[in-house]
Formats: sequence, C-alpha cells, structure tokens
Amino acid sequence: MPRKGPGTKARNLAAELRKLRESRGLRLSDVAEDIGWDKSKLSRTENGLRNFTLEEVVQLLGYYKVKGDQYARLVAAARSMNEPGWWEFDLQGLSEDSRTLVAYESSADEIISWSPFLTPGLLQTPDYTGELLRAHGGLTFEQRQERVAGRLRRQQVLNRKDVRFVGFIAELSLRTPGIERPVMRRQLAHLLEMQRRPNVSVRVVPWDATPHRALLTPFIFLRSTLDVVHVELISSGVFLDDEDDTRVYEKTITELDATSLSEAESVRVIEAQEGERT
Repeated sequence: MPRKGPGTKARNLAAELRKLRESRGLRLSDVAEDIGWDKSKLSRTENGLRNFTLEEVVQLLGYYKVKGDQYARLVAAARSMNEPGWWEFDLQGLSEDSRTLVAYESSADEIISWSPFLTPGLLQTPDYTGELLRAHGGLTFEQRQERVAGRLRRQQVLNRKDVRFVGFIAELSLRTPGIERPVMRRQLAHLLEMQRRPNVSVRVVPWDATPHRALLTPFIFLRSTLDVVHVELISSGVFLDDEDDTRVYEKTITELDATSLSEAESVRVIEAQEGERT
C-alpha cells in the first residue's frame, strides 16, 4: 500500500518553513547545500509534497536560528502533524472532501465565505441544513442526521476566539426557495445572533450589486500560513492553493467587500426579512 501523503497540518507547517527561509533572504539551493540535503528534497518539503520528520524540522529551525515562543510553537506543530484530528474519529459518514475542509478550517486564522444562493454552512441552523439535504435527495434519514451532526461539529470552529469569520451572503439567500417559513425565520434569527459575536461578521450583498464573477460559484477562503480556497460544487468541492488561483478569489472578496452592506445595514435587512415571516 502506498504511503499516505502529508496531511493538512504538515502542509501548513511546510508553508511556514518556506516563509522562514524566504524572510531571511536565503536561496533554497544554498540552504540545502549547507544542511546536507538534496535541493529537490528541500523543495518538496517546503511545498508539502513529501512526509518529513520532527528531526528534519528541528534541523531547519536550528539553521534559521529560530528561538523562543516561535521555536516552541513550530516544534509542537511538528510533533502533532501526524496526529489525527477529531474529524478522523467522529462522524465516520463525512466525505473525504468534508474532512479536508474541516482540517483546513481548524487551522485557519480567518475564514471568508461567499454564498450567492444559500446561507453559508458555518452559519446554518440544523433544521435549515436538514431541509437542504432532504431537497438534495439520495440520502437516508440516518445519513441526513449524520451530516447535520457533522455540520454542527464543524461550526464549533467559530467558538475559537483566535479565528475571524466573514460571511458574505447574497440578498437572495435570505429568501431561500423551498424552505418552510418557520425554518427560515429561525435561520434569520440565528444570523442576527451570530452577528453579535465579536469574531463574526455577516454582510449582505444586494442582488443588483453582486459582482459578476461572484455569481459563478460559492467558495470559502481560508487564510493561514498556506492560503486555501474551497470552491463548492453540487456534491463535492475543489481545493486551490496556488497563488495564481487564490489571487482571483482575493479580488472577488475585495469586490464583495466594496459592494456589500455594512454590518449595521445588513442587520436591518435581515430583521426586515425575519419580520415578513412572523
């Protein structure tokens, strides 16, 4: 059986090692020669293309003269990089795509979500999620319940005080077709409740002001040492971490920020929609 490739934690650590070298103005070939590595080995390490060991991380940190809290943090990250996260133990029904997304969310400093038609997953109530899954079809009741439970567990990332979440929501998604009025009312109330959290920002994008490129697909931008974009498809998703690819989504976020309502204005729009369903 082929050996499993580096996981999300290892890829994030690899990106930090690359930034350490670049911040010191060192060439990859020079570092590799000085520490007795093949150039391709260091390149593959920095790009998260090979499994590496704690000892190799310590060797690089020593060469870069990393000390103090930063050294302790990176060594701890190296020790735990192969330890499975909760998503590999709990809720075994989660798809591989969902597990990867949760792994990236768990290490993100900022999560930016754009949803042109639905409430973003991290802000969905259980009954709203259940309605969507029922409309999707092809799932048993038990499978739907398992996915709802997985969504709730995933949402716990917003309880972290060190992560910021920005949810850009198209005005149209406040009137999701096919969702029962009581369910939609509770969903809108939940958005208002989440907006009150200091690390959560909900911004409504007027439909007639939505940037054209943003209409193409929903996505989640995960900011960390290694920026990753998750582009949502009907039953799966695609992960992008190449800078040329992520830069396009950075531009889309800038456009959404410029055209969306302020937090206070968004609250008034959501409250108005909630009032229509009472």
